Amino acid sequence: MDTETQRWTRLDDAPCEFNGSGFIEMDGTAYVLGNNAPSLRRLFLSFTLKGGWVREEDLPFEVCNAATLSVGRHLVVMGGWHHETAVHAYDTVTGEWQDWGSTPFEFSFGRSVTLSPCQCLLHTS
Repeated sequence: MDTETQRWTRLDDAPCEFNGSGFIEMDGTAYVLGNNAPSLRRLFLSFTLKGGWVREEDLPFEVCNAATLSVGRHLVVMGGWHHETAVHAYDTVTGEWQDWGSTPFEFSFGRSVTLSPCQCLLHTS
């Protein structure tokens, strides 16, 4: 949806269905992480308007229904099925994944939004 013209544009089809995938946008790139399908639980895609869909190197962990956040130059993945207490961060500059420890509670479904550079709102179940 172009907010200036208020018109929808059909984009290229995604390479797979998104069932339980996490989504986050950073600096004009959309990222898609994980999936409910066993063969796609390590799914890591990126999308830009100029470059279209790109299959990135698989996630170093399995996940679906995770909470995702952007923190500075990092894409953060928290909880979700198969990743219940884990927190991982992808450095969008170096392209490396980092283990950021764990949450003090377990959750198999999460959604989140960044409130400030140091705080987020996290919904879990």
